[in-house]
Amino acid sequence: MAYQRLVFPVKKAKITAGYMAKMYKEKHGYNHYGVDMICINDEDFTVYACGNGTVITAGNDVGLGYITVIRYDNVI
Repeated sequence: MAYQRLVFPVKKAKITAGYMAKMYKEKHGYNHYGVDMICINDEDFTVYACGNGTVITAGNDVGLGYITVIRYDNVI
C-alpha cells in the first residue's frame, strides 16, 4: 500500500484552528479533524488539495464561510 504525505494547501494564510487543536475541543466539545484558516491578503486565496483525496462537500457554510471537506486515505 502506497502512503502519501500531505502538503500545505495555500500560499498565504493564518491557521485559526489546527488539526486536533486542544482549544477547539475545549470550546466546542468535540475533536477537530481539519485545519481552519483565513486569508491574510485578499488578492489571491486559491486553495489546493493537500494530496490525493475525495471531496466530500464544498461551498458556503453560513456562519463559517467557504469550506471544503476532503477525505485523504493512506496518509503518514
